[in-house]
Amino acid sequence: VMGMDECLMSDVEVAYDAKQYVDYICNSEDSIGGDGWEYNLVLQHIKDQPTMSPEIFAYWIFKEYVNFYGVGADYTTMSVLNVTEFDYTFMPAINNLGQKLRHKAKTLNSNIATAASNSASWQGYTWNRDLIHFAQNLQTQIPAATDADIYNAAQLIINLGAANTAGDSPGSGTWNSSKAILCHNTNTNENGITIYCSGTSYDTVYDTLKIVPETTWDEAVKAIFENTANYSDKEPFCKITSPSQGSSVTLNTVVTITGSANDSGDG
Repeated sequence: VMGMDECLMSDVEVAYDAKQYVDYICNSEDSIGGDGWEYNLVLQHIKDQPTMSPEIFAYWIFKEYVNFYGVGADYTTMSVLNVTEFDYTFMPAINNLGQKLRHKAKTLNSNIATAASNSASWQGYTWNRDLIHFAQNLQTQIPAATDADIYNAAQLIINLGAANTAGDSPGSGTWNSSKAILCHNTNTNENGITIYCSGTSYDTVYDTLKIVPETTWDEAVKAIFENTANYSDKEPFCKITSPSQGSSVTLNTVVTITGSANDSGDG
């Protein structure tokens, strides 16, 4: 479990950089409350249940933060990311959305830019916007009748980014451990994670992040900021069907990977 007692760290780019090292991430889209995490409350759970799973420990970090700071005010955002699901299902959907946006980076530029600027951000850091809110605003600005590809790609983000119901907890019977965003607080338009998508010029510091050489999201952002051209298909949306999700493989053996790839609609 990785948690950052630091402001504005719950974004796609941070999670992408950390994904190979951890299974769960606890971070905030907003600033952290004035005194930071209440470590005595969090660590008490480890003392009481030293064999608890990483998922449950991550939940308690979230829950004790919410208990201490509240559920609907400034400095109360907090979320838990399931890194495996983030990498396996959410990132391909983000890559897919980026590709669809590149296709209409000029034709629908004002619609895309408006969707981004209307999406939630925190503490003046307006270049990063809540990802699910951005997807919702894309659907408002670009209905299916205007561009079904973008609309459907945004819907996939909304579906995969849906967290467990507020107040739910691991072991309750309705808790779903296979969600990319396991839980988040209930502030307006807070959905657990932000992404770089808003501004007028591309920040080249972004090129130092791991997400850049491994996805096309940076190319989508550049295309939107440049507003000079639509870009044709470049990279397909890929889905692995075997090995199945959650299965294991044996070290030092040949593993056959099967699946599908295309660049139509929502993948």
